[in-house]
Amino acid sequence: RETIHLTVRHGLSAVYVEKLDSLEPLRIHSRIGASVPLHCTAVGKILLAHLPAGEQTAVLNELVLRRFTENTVSNLQELQTQLARVRRDGFACDMEEHEPHIRCVAAPIWDHTGAVNASLSITGPAVRMATARIRQMASLIIEAGKKISWQLGYVEGAGQEEKKEKL
Repeated sequence: RETIHLTVRHGLSAVYVEKLDSLEPLRIHSRIGASVPLHCTAVGKILLAHLPAGEQTAVLNELVLRRFTENTVSNLQELQTQLARVRRDGFACDMEEHEPHIRCVAAPIWDHTGAVNASLSITGPAVRMATARIRQMASLIIEAGKKISWQLGYVEGAGQEEKKEKL
């Protein structure tokens, strides 16, 4: 019942490349081709969290941590803590960090090499996205991301030791 986005990273932004609109009368406004910040969106945090360490450091050093709402992360240490949590938990949240009254949960899409070059999200108005519902949707979006990843040739665990050594 909520809006689904597929995003990829383009420089210091995440770009919507596909979208399925909610059929609900109250829904979010977004469009394919629009870009959103990496540091305060669930889709952006997924893309940041899964960058190789050296590339992640370079991107983080270039980011301007602009505040969009009172919930926006405003310092690098806090963002790095969030990114570690994203890697550990397998999903990211935007709890009205980019836009007031909009919440989102996202998961990675892994390619055949084990890299994350895309993220998948569920976005909706905060009135329908209570914390408990976001937790429920997190498992759904993680599972959907895994299914897409498997279709792209991803094999869970394959190449992960190499990846850990690089990190």
